[in-house]
Amino acid sequence: MISKFVICPVLLLGLFTCSLALNITGDFIIVSSVNTPGIFFSNIDHANLEDVAFQQLSIVPSPEFPTSVDYNTRAFDIYWADQYQGTIWKYSLSKNYTEAVVSDLSNASLAVDRPGRQLFWTDASMNVIEKMNINGDNRQVVVSDVHEPLSIMLDVSRGHMYWSSGGTDPTIKRADIIDGSNVTTLVNTNLSRPVTLALDAGLNRLYWGDVGNENVAFLDMSTGYRQELILIVQAVTLQIYNTYLYWTDLDKDQIYRADKTTGEDIVAFSEDDDIIPYSLYISRFNREEITGDFIIVSSVTTPGIFFSYIDHDNLEDVAFQQLGVFPSPEFPTSVDYTPRTFDIFWADQYNGTIWRYSLTEEYTEAVVLNLANVSLAVDRPDRKLFWTDASRNVIERMKFNGNGRQVLINGVDDPLSITLDVPQGHFYWSAGGIVPIIERADMKNGGNRVILVDTDLIRPVTLAVDSNLKRLYWGDAGNENIAFLDLSTGNRQEVIVGVRVVSVQIYDIYLYWTDLNQDQIFRADKNTGENVEAFSEDDDIIPYSLYISKYEDEGKYHSL
Repeated sequence: MISKFVICPVLLLGLFTCSLALNITGDFIIVSSVNTPGIFFSNIDHANLEDVAFQQLSIVPSPEFPTSVDYNTRAFDIYWADQYQGTIWKYSLSKNYTEAVVSDLSNASLAVDRPGRQLFWTDASMNVIEKMNINGDNRQVVVSDVHEPLSIMLDVSRGHMYWSSGGTDPTIKRADIIDGSNVTTLVNTNLSRPVTLALDAGLNRLYWGDVGNENVAFLDMSTGYRQELILIVQAVTLQIYNTYLYWTDLDKDQIYRADKTTGEDIVAFSEDDDIIPYSLYISRFNREEITGDFIIVSSVTTPGIFFSYIDHDNLEDVAFQQLGVFPSPEFPTSVDYTPRTFDIFWADQYNGTIWRYSLTEEYTEAVVLNLANVSLAVDRPDRKLFWTDASRNVIERMKFNGNGRQVLINGVDDPLSITLDVPQGHFYWSAGGIVPIIERADMKNGGNRVILVDTDLIRPVTLAVDSNLKRLYWGDAGNENIAFLDLSTGNRQEVIVGVRVVSVQIYDIYLYWTDLNQDQIFRADKNTGENVEAFSEDDDIIPYSLYISKYEDEGKYHSL
């Protein structure tokens, strides 16, 4: 009686959907069942688990004995292993078709590397772990001589895979995702049949469920401390979601949840006579269901990337939480965001690198290396990244996928900031040096370079465009002011004085900014500079770079 479920949250801005055919109203669960063979779906409210009610998806050919399941958020595909057929299958929610992916397997467990677009699986008939590209290319054995493999899971951010094995010498091991090297034994004592694994990346804990010992335990991989957490359970699958540990029990027709640290506050839900849940997967967004405007800031005092909802009519409710980015930022400055792929980009001045963090997959990767004093900007519609590099005095760009890198502008003396005006096809940059300057060029090829401001500047460290009013704003940390240029008339006006601004953003009728020596964010009327308000005071962070989402505008990108 085996089944597996997927809990997939509604993603950024509440606009991410996994299938047009399903009535997805929030987080959801996908269940594979073998007593009533099939794949089942339900919405789930984590605050009200009683409302979970499954409906069967129409999959052809019908699963016979579906077990291990994973989900690819990038392509809206469900993967499962069918033990009767010895086959891994893929079902496309968006295209409503099914295909066999890998055949001739035994007791397979699988895991999807979403950023790397690869599928990993165990095969007990060959005692191996294999992987291949999701498109079917480059199949290869990554680990051999795995005696009776039971479960596999991935930690993409750290580049590790974990697996458990049974037999006469049950073990839990780890190796590098890229090639299976650096095999390390993590647990090899007091194990009987560890059939499932789960990772808490934030706490650096590895959890497992042992149906032989009838317990759930974890290993703190930072300290080596091991603790038994749940007793007298035959947990066949585990997942960590937010502060919770979810599991299923071998012969129970319910799903269970408890506090992941103490094992207390156990809740049972989803009782269904037709379905006995077996293993489970929870698709982890940023542990938040974002449903409105939000703000992202980088901080250099407590280095990190921070997030908060923002109600522009009630700024007192802004409360930042730090994102679980690994490796941790050292000196994050310029920050931007793309709603198409739910990615945050930032520049780290200490390591001279532009980084990307996927909110949907909690995955971090280095995008561009060996830079200095970087400012960056995202072209969302065309999926391109623009940046300045003071080490070579250039402005460059490339596609999000890393292709097409090219220099657009040379000879920029001490570049400080860059911003894009996508509707008009322009990018703007500021430079320090002997003659501080603000210039503009065409986004297409860097042509039509024009000097806009070259007087009364000292250190214009940040820029922002108001496309509606055709204004270019800048913050000058040397002059301690914020000013704008009317791009239609050439008129120039000082708006805010007495500030050491480091980041400026325009939202509706407001001008938002951060101040180098202040632990708050500020806002004023963008036309007059009046009605200045300070908010988000936090002793732990001094906001540096600032990004404010535009909910309605960015929603359009999600529908493309």
